[in-house]
Amino acid sequence: MLNGQIIREFRHQLGMNQIDFSNEIGISQQALSQAERGEMKVSERLRKRIVYRFHITEDEIQEIRRQLSERNPRTA
Repeated sequence: MLNGQIIREFRHQLGMNQIDFSNEIGISQQALSQAERGEMKVSERLRKRIVYRFHITEDEIQEIRRQLSERNPRTA
């Protein structure tokens, strides 16, 4: 399951800013920002766009979640 914190961390790992990342997945920068802040739920459609475009696996998502929880157990 993708949430905004995982998307933000993944984007940072790719070295992309919000504008470039949002352009790659076909949403506005504002929508991406809202999703990353938890103001907008990450829809199944958005999840599929990210997985398809960046070929991220469930294992990679779990690794990012683990990294976030190590930094701050309340985050992931």
